[in-house]
Amino acid sequence: MKNAIIIIFTLILVMGLWSCGGSTSDGAGDENGEQDLTPILTSISPSSKAAHMPSFTLKATGSKFVSSSKIVFAGVEKDTTYISSTEVTCQIDTDDTTRVSNLITVLVRNPASQGGDSNSLNFTILSNPTFAAYKKIPNTSNNSKSSAAAIEIAGNMNVVWREYTTLYFDISFVETYEIFFCRSTDDCANWSQPVNISHNWFDASGHSIGVDSSGNIYVVWRVSSVIYFSRSTDGGTTWSPAVNISNETDYGSAIAVDNAGNINVVWGIYDGRRKIYFSRSTDSGVNWSEGINISSPYSSYEPKIAVDNTGNIYVIWKECIFDEWYLYFSNSIDNGATWSQPINISITSGAYSPDIVVVIAGSINVVWRDFTYKDIYFRRSTDNGTTWSQPVNISNTSGDSNSPSITMDSVGNINVAWYESSNVYFLRSIDNGATWSQPVNVTNITDGAAGHPSIVVDIAGNITIFWRGFPSGNLGIYLSASTR
Repeated sequence: MKNAIIIIFTLILVMGLWSCGGSTSDGAGDENGEQDLTPILTSISPSSKAAHMPSFTLKATGSKFVSSSKIVFAGVEKDTTYISSTEVTCQIDTDDTTRVSNLITVLVRNPASQGGDSNSLNFTILSNPTFAAYKKIPNTSNNSKSSAAAIEIAGNMNVVWREYTTLYFDISFVETYEIFFCRSTDDCANWSQPVNISHNWFDASGHSIGVDSSGNIYVVWRVSSVIYFSRSTDGGTTWSPAVNISNETDYGSAIAVDNAGNINVVWGIYDGRRKIYFSRSTDSGVNWSEGINISSPYSSYEPKIAVDNTGNIYVIWKECIFDEWYLYFSNSIDNGATWSQPINISITSGAYSPDIVVVIAGSINVVWRDFTYKDIYFRRSTDNGTTWSQPVNISNTSGDSNSPSITMDSVGNINVAWYESSNVYFLRSIDNGATWSQPVNVTNITDGAAGHPSIVVDIAGNITIFWRGFPSGNLGIYLSASTR
């Protein structure tokens, strides 16, 4: 009897242990009855980025993450934020994506006592950003032309363009070109209704847009022989009455707003010869300095303007000297009171369609179209325009490259767009223009055409290129945006 009781007690004990987790049939433990704590990595987001991008957040999702889990990026444990047992994040810095290899191994690491390393996934380093399929801005039409864009610190996108429209007055009407504006606050997914901000009743053209650090929006444009200015302090919903800031003009204008909110404008006039004039407002456009001639003694056209992070002002323009076209440059380090002697920075003739970007004081980047070679050229100065790098052909394609547009991101990457052969192309440099990526077609239009791009970049390095075109015959203002 005693032996029977012992046997029964033993059976009850074994069955109790079995019911408390001794089985390995559910995969939760090993054959010795221990729980498996190894983390599982299911996905990472994003899974790719262009090289040398501004810092971004990498999200890892999976299971069995713990509060002390670390994301390991290219063999380096990153400072990691624990969100939950299924999600952790970390910051990926610019240097992390400057690698020789285009594949980076990513895993999640728990302490050894809590499972160790997960499986790994690959993160891809790209030479160029990737671009989503182009989109049309709603309510732009066959009459929409020549867009220009500016982006706020908050990431809101502001666009102006020239639109052929009909203005009605009681029993009469006028058909004319006006300057229209619209805005997106959600990465260009949705747009406000277009607003006519010129209302001049005559053909408006030569428009340019800028924003300040508070999100105020400023626009200039040309009508007949006058440069007009208007501003919005409520995100483009309402606009101030247009103000004449030039008294006379012959062609288009350009605007640049510095970090302090000062507004700098250049435009062209004709008074026996063509000249570039400059004016400035330090009170949001209420008052303006008297326009002064900053150009050379020849014939000056097509000015572009930029300001750096300390307020220095830089202007380039197209100069005609005995029927030869060159790119000229001048700058001011005293808020536009005095200007350096204009100099030829294209060296050879045939310079058209210039553009300029300056972010850090003294570092100037310019592009232009070389008419002789039908390519886009680039030069750079790091000493406020005293000396310049050699001109470099950066498009170097078999097509006829036109209308370059240039911008820089927060870590100094240089981004350039232009159009040729009915499409818009893009390339970039991550080493101050020493080398360049291969050009990439960002529109891929086979039926129709795209032209006259305007490129902008946000604080995270996301790129948006606006252009006028008619893919499949549907004319309007379009955008091609890098994938976020």
